[in-house]
Amino acid sequence: MRWQTIGFNKNKNLFEDIITNKRLGHSYLFWGEDMIGKKTFAIELCSVMNEEKYYSDLDSLVIAPKISEGETKIYVEDIRNLKSFLSLRPMFGKYRIAIIDDADRLTPEATNAILKILEEPPSSGLLILISSRPKALPKTIYSRCHHIHFANHREAIIREYLTKEKVNSDNSEFLCRLSRGRIGWLARVISEDKLTGIKKDIIDFEESVGSGVFEKMAYAKKLADRDDCIDVINNLIYYLSTDTDLIVKNKGVLRQLIKTYKIISQPQYNRRLMLENFVLSL
Repeated sequence: MRWQTIGFNKNKNLFEDIITNKRLGHSYLFWGEDMIGKKTFAIELCSVMNEEKYYSDLDSLVIAPKISEGETKIYVEDIRNLKSFLSLRPMFGKYRIAIIDDADRLTPEATNAILKILEEPPSSGLLILISSRPKALPKTIYSRCHHIHFANHREAIIREYLTKEKVNSDNSEFLCRLSRGRIGWLARVISEDKLTGIKKDIIDFEESVGSGVFEKMAYAKKLADRDDCIDVINNLIYYLSTDTDLIVKNKGVLRQLIKTYKIISQPQYNRRLMLENFVLSL
């Protein structure tokens, strides 16, 4: 079988063996760090299992929180649609496959609906849950899935990808360190031309650390108002974790930044207030 997804050879071999020997389960949990390619692998697996040359959505369905619409959860209505989808016979392939990305964001009602599907799986249906926080899933869901771990990519694979994308040596070294094996993150940064902005965000943050109270408050407001605020903070965390010298120098800052990130990732908290508290503590 020829795969387009980069890396994950162990998991590719596993599913090739499962398909060949007809040992496919009804539900799988793909877990590993964000932005490393779990969803990409799952989507291509749909094509591999249904023997499609190219991916189509005729026998597969992907659901996730509608972030672009301001949603952070997966609701019971989404799972009802998924159940209806899986209840139908495959149109062209052998399987109807449903993928739930960020499955740890299911509401309690959606979780109960998923549990019913797991307890009575359709004969030709397959459910793939994807999460970077598998332990955040309810035990009733977690225990009913086959667990497949996706490790961060080796540095050699990252460097090969950067060479293929014709990234110059200076930027390549920076991105290699910052990516920490997250090839999905790299692909987004390159395709959306985000590198210059990321470097500026780092400079702005470093300048704010040594600034006065007024400047820190202004920085917190500006960052809180950005649509990509969470992504900026996540990038700063990875930047401060890139080498031992930075970790030692910024240990306290890094600890506070991670704490702030975990809080403001939840919509019920006041993002600006939390960021103001953070920058004033520096």
